[in-house]
Amino acid sequence: MEVGNRVKGKRILVLGGTGAMGVYLVPLLLKSGAEVFVTSRREHQSKDGLAYIIGNAHENDFVKKCIA
Repeated sequence: MEVGNRVKGKRILVLGGTGAMGVYLVPLLLKSGAEVFVTSRREHQSKDGLAYIIGNAHENDFVKKCIA
């Protein structure tokens, strides 16, 4: 499955990117040329096109900072 050109060059924030659906969605977004930001409560290694933001997506203030 491909996401297509709709996300190519876009910056996408994925809440729950390390969860059950995120582990499949994030690689699809990267393959389609998106720059992906994933929130996580644990530290992960960022790599080309993929950045992890440490925090709890259940906290409104954290999410507001991510999208500001």
